Amino acid sequence: MSTTTAIPQDKITALFEDALRLPSEMRGELATLLLDSLDDSYEGRDLSLTELPPGFLTDELKAELDRRMKSIDDGTAKLIPAEEVFRSIYQRLENGEL
Repeated sequence: MSTTTAIPQDKITALFEDALRLPSEMRGELATLLLDSLDDSYEGRDLSLTELPPGFLTDELKAELDRRMKSIDDGTAKLIPAEEVFRSIYQRLENGEL
């Protein structure tokens, strides 16, 4: 199911804002439906740094990424499980903090 029709950004934003007002269970179902609707070309897609927009990966950002990777490799980074991160984000969204 591929479509090339351009949708104005303001309509996308309005749709997103409407979706955020749905109960979390319904948002999850909607997200699943949207993910399932993607073309096969997206399935299992591994985005590489070569796909970033030109100029996105500045020297400063490269240095920061290198620093973070080194801290993960040497065990000094404080890693937070994804479930905990998402739980915190959802809680902040529900509290109107984001």
